[in-house]
Amino acid sequence: MRLVENPEQCYEYLQSLSKLSPHDNGIDKGFGTESMLMEYVGGTKYVTDVVMFRGKLLAAFVSESGPFHPPYFCNTSHIMPAGLSPEKQAQLRTAAYQSCRHCGLVHGIFNVDMKMTERGPKVIEINPRSGGFYLPAWTKAVYGVDIIMVAFFLCCDIQPHLWTPEPRGYCVGISTPEAVESSTTFTHLLRSLQEKNLIWLLMISEMEDRVTLHLSSFSPSKEEAVQRLLLISQALGLNTEQHPFRHFLEPLM
Repeated sequence: MRLVENPEQCYEYLQSLSKLSPHDNGIDKGFGTESMLMEYVGGTKYVTDVVMFRGKLLAAFVSESGPFHPPYFCNTSHIMPAGLSPEKQAQLRTAAYQSCRHCGLVHGIFNVDMKMTERGPKVIEINPRSGGFYLPAWTKAVYGVDIIMVAFFLCCDIQPHLWTPEPRGYCVGISTPEAVESSTTFTHLLRSLQEKNLIWLLMISEMEDRVTLHLSSFSPSKEEAVQRLLLISQALGLNTEQHPFRHFLEPLM
């Protein structure tokens, strides 16, 4: 997805998509070059994993996304649980559940992206799965819920004994916006930070001599979790003028 501000930008981006080869941007993995234009909705983005058994809401886990890196909407920073009041979180859970039911979804785990606007929650998209990438590990750390095992029970038409418990702490994550240069020294430093538990969860995508990273920290204190990531980004030389990690992390505090 890319933000376009006028018809000219929209047409230009559409033309660039039509010129992609079959191996660009996952087109050979089931994605085509068809496009859809959506109205941009402002506000903070929240991700809710909704667990339903035969139409009954069993649990819902809300996390919060940090600012996006324009013009694209790639995730930069993220936190679980979301920094909202209990009332606002309940509003998001209810809105996510009602949106799923309105679409005819009654059984399984559904990942709902929403924006919290001045007029309340607005749906961005609904995915027929749990949250991907790091979110299953976060849900287990923060709430003690193995969301993958829950999905297995639901597939077997067995109702899991599940509710939304109080969070045990905070998971905070940051992703590099683009591939960074890797080296033996960089790799050793990365592993050292992980061995010292400063990096709680590390995800790496390798491309020749460059890597993209997702770094997560976990702590009972939200401030401590954020500060750890700021120290890690400085130690690894990731905090740059073009992509200041503090800019993406501070809104989550």
